[in-house]
Amino acid sequence: MQSNIVPPVNVNISPAFRLTPSGNLSGYSDVPQTVLPFEDLELEQKVIGDLKTTYEDCLDPSAGMKSPAQALNDEWHSAVTKFTNMGCDKEAASFAVAAYGDQEEKVLEFAKEYSSLKDMGFSTEKAVGALVMHDNKLDLAVAACCISD
Repeated sequence: MQSNIVPPVNVNISPAFRLTPSGNLSGYSDVPQTVLPFEDLELEQKVIGDLKTTYEDCLDPSAGMKSPAQALNDEWHSAVTKFTNMGCDKEAASFAVAAYGDQEEKVLEFAKEYSSLKDMGFSTEKAVGALVMHDNKLDLAVAACCISD
């Protein structure tokens, strides 16, 4: 049995390439240090207090604040409802809003072409992927769905 153990490598650095301090540094110990005055911290304390209050309000569910995820979910749900009320299939509207947000023209076009692809018998995954990949162009989406079979 062969062993893949590599022998240790020793590296020697020539004295000509070693870095050493140039000169004596012992005379620098008496250099005065800069001292910043921190007696007046009223403004900083006020800003920190305001930030703490704001942060606590965001975390307190009784304060009526929504988390970013909740706000995004509500926005997505209202957009899907809007397009469903305009006659789009809920599944198509869900995928379209996920892909295009609240862009009405894109969402309506997606929903129409999605229904066509589903009617042709393509799976949901293939239809959605092909439409998003080809910017809702039905002919290119059909070709992509057929190639992937």
